[in-house]
Amino acid sequence: MRFPFLRAGEDPEPVLPGVTGVPWAALGAPDVPGLLADLAREPSGKMLRERLSSQLGHCGLLLRPAPEAVPFLLRIAEASGNALGSAIALDLIEEIAYGEPDGEEVAAGITDLRERVESALEEGRPFFERMLHSGDPLTTAQAIAILAGLNGRTERLRALLADPALDRSDEHIASALTEARRYLDDE
Repeated sequence: MRFPFLRAGEDPEPVLPGVTGVPWAALGAPDVPGLLADLAREPSGKMLRERLSSQLGHCGLLLRPAPEAVPFLLRIAEASGNALGSAIALDLIEEIAYGEPDGEEVAAGITDLRERVESALEEGRPFFERMLHSGDPLTTAQAIAILAGLNGRTERLRALLADPALDRSDEHIASALTEARRYLDDE
């Protein structure tokens, strides 16, 4: 699937249906729909990733818009015709998977942010599990990292990580498995 190319100022809704139905401004992130649409169509790289990261969570902290953005990031990540957009979306998903609620969000009474993020990420579990067996070591390594951050203490995940089909001789996969085990042991 290839997303259509938008001109600056155009409505992001045709690119990512449903994106304008989220109250982004009330969540303190009025630019997110346009940024997600830009990511979906033809991302401009690092600058766009940084802008989205600052709106969703940064330095390991989650902000209110993060759980609302996850379904759109998943759709972008799964779009096969947009390799750069998919890679950036997956990087953001991984960052969100390991994030903890920002202190200001907690002080504002938003105590369920982590649970809402986990629920949103859970919708992507089948996609992440397909990534795990993609045959591409970097994709497999990223899937391991995302799955470990997604309530990784489940028996199902531990079984996936123990799967003998994973190529442990690949340095990326071996490193991701080591980091996942370290993360799970620290939880």
